[in-house]
Amino acid sequence: MSGRVPGPARLPRREMLLALLGTLVWLAWSAGLRALELPDEGRYVGVAWEAIRGGRWLEPLLNGQPFFHKPPLFYWITEIAMSLFGVNQLAGRAAPVLGGWLAAVSLYLLLYRWAGATIARVALAVLLALPMFFLGAQYANLDMLVAGCITATLALTVDALLRRRVGLPWRATLLAAYASAGVGILAKGLIGIVLPGLIVVVWLLALRRWRDILALLWLPGIAAMLAVAAPWYALMQQRHPEFLHFFFVVQHLQRFASTGFNNVQPFWFFPAVLLVFHLPALPWLALGWGGARRRGARARQLAGADIGDEYGDQGGIGVLTAGGPGASFAARTEAPPEDSADPHRLIPLLLSWLTVVVAFFSLPQSKLVGYILPAVPPIAALTAIGWQRLLPTSRMVRRAAVATLLLSALAGVAIVITLAVSPHRNTRELARDLAAWRADGEPIFSLGRYDYDLPFYARLREPMVVAEDWSDPEILTHDNWRKELAETRDFAPGGRAPLLIDEKTLPAALCAHPVNWVIAASRDAPATPWLKDLPSVSTRRGVSLWRITPVMVGCPR
Repeated sequence: MSGRVPGPARLPRREMLLALLGTLVWLAWSAGLRALELPDEGRYVGVAWEAIRGGRWLEPLLNGQPFFHKPPLFYWITEIAMSLFGVNQLAGRAAPVLGGWLAAVSLYLLLYRWAGATIARVALAVLLALPMFFLGAQYANLDMLVAGCITATLALTVDALLRRRVGLPWRATLLAAYASAGVGILAKGLIGIVLPGLIVVVWLLALRRWRDILALLWLPGIAAMLAVAAPWYALMQQRHPEFLHFFFVVQHLQRFASTGFNNVQPFWFFPAVLLVFHLPALPWLALGWGGARRRGARARQLAGADIGDEYGDQGGIGVLTAGGPGASFAARTEAPPEDSADPHRLIPLLLSWLTVVVAFFSLPQSKLVGYILPAVPPIAALTAIGWQRLLPTSRMVRRAAVATLLLSALAGVAIVITLAVSPHRNTRELARDLAAWRADGEPIFSLGRYDYDLPFYARLREPMVVAEDWSDPEILTHDNWRKELAETRDFAPGGRAPLLIDEKTLPAALCAHPVNWVIAASRDAPATPWLKDLPSVSTRRGVSLWRITPVMVGCPR
């Protein structure tokens, strides 16, 4: 082919508005139906609630002490949502909803510009219907938020490179990509730039585009990224000299390389997770890709190797060329321009995207399901390309593909409704009992546990006192609430945390106030001598609440 390489397609304003609003509504409508789940949802929303109640937005706090396991973006979004829309579960999940919306819209816009309207629309529909994506966008932790930032950064970077390739202005788009990476660093640290950077580099190396790699090393873009991300990190380091070591060495490098964190799994864990969670998409992939290759091979056999056909191969993957049955011989046999709107030009990118994400998160032994969410958008795009290959097939096949899409969406909705009716771990009912009966200023003591969601649901204005054997050296070897609270002592003045007391001193502490509230696991009460004979005022989901006066525990008058 000769002539100018086609540029990106223009997205109609009405369709773009419909995609933006429709995606947001679909992800948000059920986000407030179910209770916050412990531990993750309660922890992160609870930290945001502490900022609301105390007015300290810059420094994340857990039970009144600095908490630097994660950067602040999730908390800031949640705090803004709760300030605008009230302290409720929907506002508590605003960050993952926004992250899912950002991922979906970024993929849609990238595909629309460079792969065509049909691919973009189908990919968006597939992505929103996949239960893993739908549920991830309604789970209040950082995984979907960072997945959205990574997808946006990647989409902007690719758009900039493709614009450069066809001679269009591209520097502003690259500047936006770097700024998006800065937002990603505020979402979950260095992964906000490392992961999209790795994906792009692998993609460009596979295509042997050395000059494009050098073009990305642009000082104004790096400056924009630092302008977005660096101020908060610099401020926290100024306040707490040990912050950068804890955040980057302990929470980044050690978590990546160590085995003492949650959910140790084998290397094949994430491929298995993606396989199971994307079963509805597998028929599309199998029929679309495998069927197209077989049809192409059959056409070559019938027509002869000298005339070509509708299907070609590049890098072992059957691809559709720009020509069709009515195109000229040259148009059908010559490879299309490298950066045309042909969706198959993006296949190397999508495969690099999927491979890098899976390999990156498979290396550490600690593996949580949400980590793999950045791999879902390329699967949706590959599925959409498979769908396009199904268009010439029978109506029955197309109907079956649509049916799997609808069933997939219904499965996600069914899971949300099930969890709303029968929620997992939470203290919502107990917290509401506490809020109804407790007077302002009456202290709360938590014995051998810390329920992250209780301050949020009880609307507590003060931190709780947590009683535990804090001298136990085993506390810092297990990744749980004990370790998280114990680590806050590193940032407390003088290393002292007065709200963390030894469990043996709890009875004496109850003597200092006319009325006290104690929370403990119901099964632990019989083994606690001073507590076992006291009647609880409420028991919910295996957790009990006591109203205790000094005379009840034998305090001297």
